[in-house]
Amino acid sequence: MPEATRPGVLHLGPGLDADLAAALERGAREPGVRAVVLHLDATSQLPTDVDGRALLARCVRAVLAGDVPVVAHLAERVGTAACALALVSDAVVADRSTSLQLGGPARGGISLTLPAAVGRLRARRLLLLGEPVTAVSAADWGVVTHLVPSGSTATARVGTVLDSLLAHDPLTLTGSRRALDAPLVADLEDALAREDRTAALLARHSPSA
Repeated sequence: MPEATRPGVLHLGPGLDADLAAALERGAREPGVRAVVLHLDATSQLPTDVDGRALLARCVRAVLAGDVPVVAHLAERVGTAACALALVSDAVVADRSTSLQLGGPARGGISLTLPAAVGRLRARRLLLLGEPVTAVSAADWGVVTHLVPSGSTATARVGTVLDSLLAHDPLTLTGSRRALDAPLVADLEDALAREDRTAALLARHSPSA
């Protein structure tokens, strides 16, 4: 259930479901909401079937379309769905014990957003090899923006990031976000369609199909 520990801040997650998608969509329009925190961890998963991919795409669109900044807080080992959301967020906080491991077919626009963040070869390493990557490496590569020591609370750093965001004029933040996100928004639907076509092809040729 969303809760606001600071006035104007909406906390969502870690479960990824239709309620979270709807809350993301509403959050940008609700009076008084100035920022969203997405808490993402090992439970932040979605199936790779048609419904799961559609729900993830809905969440990604909501983050990019929203008028308020989104801070992703990563914990434990996060997978492809959580990474897809982190990659379209405005800040990503994790401690050193966190790791990222991508797997399965690309979804959630990650075939677009991941290479944009880490480069083509690193994106291939993450998506094709499925190697776990530490939060330290993720910070070096540009996926994590704020790294805190293991054993400390990342919640305090999330609060610091929120305070910095909330200190700015909301209209200025919205305008800057839209300008920065414009290249991703322009290409997102094509990327999602390619991912869906690839997933459908894989499903048809799966041994269990």
